[in-house]
Amino acid sequence: MAENDNIQNKNVESGGDYSGNFEALKMGLAERVSKLFLKSKITPLLVIASLFIGIVSVIYTPKEEEPQIVVPMVDIFVPYPGANVGSVEKNITEPLSQLMWEIPGVKYVYSTAMDDMGLVTVRFEVGEDEQKSITKLKTKIDYNMDRMPYGVKSPIIKKRSINDVPQVTLTLWSKEMDGYSLRQIAGEVEYRLKSVEDVSITDIKGGYEKVVRIEPDTDKLDAYNIDFLKIMRSLKVSHDSLNTGNIIRNDEVIYMSAGNF
Repeated sequence: MAENDNIQNKNVESGGDYSGNFEALKMGLAERVSKLFLKSKITPLLVIASLFIGIVSVIYTPKEEEPQIVVPMVDIFVPYPGANVGSVEKNITEPLSQLMWEIPGVKYVYSTAMDDMGLVTVRFEVGEDEQKSITKLKTKIDYNMDRMPYGVKSPIIKKRSINDVPQVTLTLWSKEMDGYSLRQIAGEVEYRLKSVEDVSITDIKGGYEKVVRIEPDTDKLDAYNIDFLKIMRSLKVSHDSLNTGNIIRNDEVIYMSAGNF
């Protein structure tokens, strides 16, 4: 009996030793590292050194209130006298947009179609060389000018900048005044703003402008043997930008526009 009790006690003691080792193994790496740092005398020195390095980095790191980011961006204006929105979109903006996507480094391409004019905006990747990007764009357009439809004028390429963002926007609104009157007031405001120092560019959006609309009398044109092209040439010579609207004749709609494009 005494020998059996001794054997049982040894087994219990042995089991207790194994359980202690198991708890030690159960402790994870993160917990052991944490305990090491908590008990180490070097930990306060490491914290102080980290704070010192952080303060020095904040002081000596170059900073700018308005960082200069190079993002080449170009507006391409393509005059197409006499063309309506659908024709401009089909023959100008869509083909030109596809050509712009073929240029290496292009990030976005936006297009806008309007009567007599197409606008395509090309934005390159951040960090692309501005001069090289514009050169590639001009080369691409010049190489494909023969694909432009008849009547299209030479594209106007205008360089844009990421800094071309309005800093102040003023909105004029009234219940009594119409769009034309509000635009007249906006013109006066713009005139005064231009005289303010450091004002770079001002622009007016919205409202109504005075437009001279010419609606030819088809019967009188036939009587005097005058065609529509002769009227358009006369208007172009006058250097006035006029939108003559459209004429319906023999179930045919003829769009007419003339001006200094």
